[in-house]
Amino acid sequence: MIDYANVPIIVWDTHLIITRFNHAFEKLLGISAEKILGKSIEILFPQSNLIETMETIKDISSHRNMFMEEIDVCKDDKTILKVIWNSAIIYDEDQVTPISVIAQGYDVTTLKAAEMEVSYFQELLQYIINHSNSAVAVHDLNMNYIYVSQKYLDQYNVNDPNIIGKHHYDIFPDLPQKWRDVHQRCLKGEVINADRDIYPRDDGTVQWTRWECRPWFKQDQSIGGIIVYTEVITDLIQTELELESSRQNLLDVMNSLPIGIAVNSVDPVVKFNYMNENFWKIYGTTREILEKNDSFWEAVYEDPIFREELKKRVEADIASNDPTRMQWLDVPIAKKDEKTRYISAYATPIPKSNLLISTVIDVTDQKLKEDEIRYISYHDFITGIPNRRYFSEMFESYDHEGNYPIVVMIMDLNGLKLINDAFGHGKGNQALRQIAQILKSLKREKDIISRIGGDEFAIILPQTKPEEANGIRSKIEQDIENQTIEGIHYSLSIGMAVKSNESQSINDVLKIAEEDMYKNKVFQGRSMRSRAINGILSTLTDKFEVEKLHSEKVSWYCVEIGNAMQLNKADIDELKMAGMLHDIGKISIPDHILSKPGKLSREEWSIMQEHTIHGYNILRAADEYSNLALYALTHHERIDGTGYPNGLKGDEIPLISRIIGVVDAYEAMTADRPYRKSLNKEYAISELIAHSNTQFDAQIVDIFVNQVLKNER
Repeated sequence: MIDYANVPIIVWDTHLIITRFNHAFEKLLGISAEKILGKSIEILFPQSNLIETMETIKDISSHRNMFMEEIDVCKDDKTILKVIWNSAIIYDEDQVTPISVIAQGYDVTTLKAAEMEVSYFQELLQYIINHSNSAVAVHDLNMNYIYVSQKYLDQYNVNDPNIIGKHHYDIFPDLPQKWRDVHQRCLKGEVINADRDIYPRDDGTVQWTRWECRPWFKQDQSIGGIIVYTEVITDLIQTELELESSRQNLLDVMNSLPIGIAVNSVDPVVKFNYMNENFWKIYGTTREILEKNDSFWEAVYEDPIFREELKKRVEADIASNDPTRMQWLDVPIAKKDEKTRYISAYATPIPKSNLLISTVIDVTDQKLKEDEIRYISYHDFITGIPNRRYFSEMFESYDHEGNYPIVVMIMDLNGLKLINDAFGHGKGNQALRQIAQILKSLKREKDIISRIGGDEFAIILPQTKPEEANGIRSKIEQDIENQTIEGIHYSLSIGMAVKSNESQSINDVLKIAEEDMYKNKVFQGRSMRSRAINGILSTLTDKFEVEKLHSEKVSWYCVEIGNAMQLNKADIDELKMAGMLHDIGKISIPDHILSKPGKLSREEWSIMQEHTIHGYNILRAADEYSNLALYALTHHERIDGTGYPNGLKGDEIPLISRIIGVVDAYEAMTADRPYRKSLNKEYAISELIAHSNTQFDAQIVDIFVNQVLKNER
C-alpha cells in the first residue's frame, strides 16, 4: 500500500536507518533508493541545521502518539524543501516494543514562500509608510479611522492611543468646513489635492502642507472610504521664500553693478538665458530685442562689414577654448546720430555646457582718456603737431625699402629766445604755432611733421627725391619770411639729409641733417638777430614817442661826454649805441605801466626795474650787440651801491653805464613824462650835483655840467 500511495511516505527504524520509502517520496526528493536505502536518515537533511533536526527526529521517534512537525529536507540537487511530517510509531507484535517510525510528508515549500512574501510585503509597506514624508490616515465610509501612520500622529499632535475606530471629527472637532467638504467629495469618488496649503495650528502658528485625498475601493470596486496623505512643507516653503529673497537680492545686486553680465550661448545662435539690466543698456539696445534669438549682432553693430569681421573673430576665439583669447577690448559701438562708445567684453565658458558667462564694461571714458593721454604723449601741447617721441617712432616704422629715398629736414627757429625776452613767452609760442601752421599747410599725405625740441622742428618726407625736397624747403623758407611777431621778422635754419637704403643708420642721417642745419644757422642767425634787435627798438620807439626822443637824446649826450673825455672813436661809437639801446628792455614792460600818468605802485615799480634785465637778455642774443648788454643791465646802478639790479658801486659799474646813468637822469628830468611836466635845467643840474658821489659819478657830473651843458647854453 505504501508503494501505491500518492503521498510521500518514508520508514526508518529505531536506529534512525531508512528501511523503506515509496515512489512519491522518491519523486519528491528526486533521489534513487540506492542512494538512501539503509543509510542514516540524517542524509536527508541540510547540514546547516542538522543537529537541531536530528534532535527533532529523535523526539518524533520517541513519542507514542501521532506527531506533526515541519522539517526542512534536502533534495538530491541540494534544493531545500519545507515539509510537514505526520508520523506514527510502528510496534512489534506485542504492541509495546517500537520497531520503526512511518512518516507521511506534505511539501509546503510554495505555501510557505507565499506566506513569507505576503509577510514581507506587509512589513515593506509598513516601512514605506513609516518612512514616507507624508502622514497617512485611512478612513471608512463613516470617517472612522481604520489606519494611521506614526507620522500622522506626530504631525497632528494626536496623543489618543485608541484612535482606530474613532471618528475623524471627534479627534478634530474644530476642523474647518473646507476639509469636511473635501472629505464628502472624495467619498463620492473625486481625487483632490493641493501642492501648497495653509494649515493653522491650535498654538496660533501656521504651517504649509502638501496633501491629497482620494477614495479607496473594496474588492467589489465600491468605495470603502478615503485615504488622506499629508506632508508638512513649512521648512521647504521657508527655504523657498529665503531662496527667492536671496535670488531677488542677488538680482538687485547684479542689476546695481556698473557692468553688464549675461549667461548665453553663441553656437549655433546667440541666445540669452539671463541678462542684468546694465547688459543691454551698455550695448545700447533693449532686453526685448536681445531676447530674440540671434538678434544680438544686428542690434548692436550697424556697420555690416565691421559686424561680420567682429562676429567671425569672436566665434573663432570662443571655439579655441583658450580663455586668454576670450576678451575683446575697446570695441567701438558706432550708431547713426550717436556718439561712438567703446566697450570691453569678456567670456567665461561654463563647464559641461555650451553656455558662457558674458561680461561687458563701458570703457568710453577710459578709452577717451587713454586716447587723450596717448595724444598728449605724442603731440606738442603748444603747436598741436606731433612731438619728438612720435617723430622717432615713425622714422623707425618708415625705415624700409618701400619708402626710400627718405628725406629728413631739421629746422631751428632763429631768435626764439630773443622774442621771448622781448615780448614774453606768449609771443614766442605764437611764433612756434605760425611755423607749425606753415608746415601743416605744406605737408603731404604721408609726410610726418614734428616739433622735436624747444625751437626745433623736423619733417620726414618718404619716397621723396632730393630735388623735390629742395622745392619744399624753399617754399617753407619763403612762407616763413612773410611771418612777423610784433613787426619782428624771424627765420628758420633748415638742414637736410637723405636715407637711400637700409645700410644707413637713422642716427647718422639725423646727425647729417643737424650739421647741415647748424651750418646754415651760422650764416642766418647773426643777421636775423641784428634785424630783430633793430626791429625791437623800432617797435618800442614807434609805440612811445617819449621813448624814441629819450633814446636819441641820451645817445647824443653820451657822445658829447665821450668827446669831452677825449675817448677814442671806437669807444665813442660804442657809447653812442649803448645810449641808444640802454632802455630796449622796456619793450617787455606792459604798456599801461610805461604810459601810466600817475605815480607807479610798489608792484609796478618792481616790474619797471626789470627792464634792465630784459635789455641785457635781448642784447646779448646778438653777437654784435652782446658787449652792449652789460650797459643796459647796469645803467641804473648807483655809486653808493644802492642801485639795481645787482647793487654795484664805484668802479664796479662800467664807465659807459656811469655816463648813461648821469645822462639818463638829466634827460628824464628835463623832458615831459606821462606822470609830470618837464623840470627846468637849473633844477635838474642842482639834483645831479646834489647826488654826486652817492647816485652819480662826480667826475662825470662835472664834465657833463661844466663842459657839455655849458656849451649847450
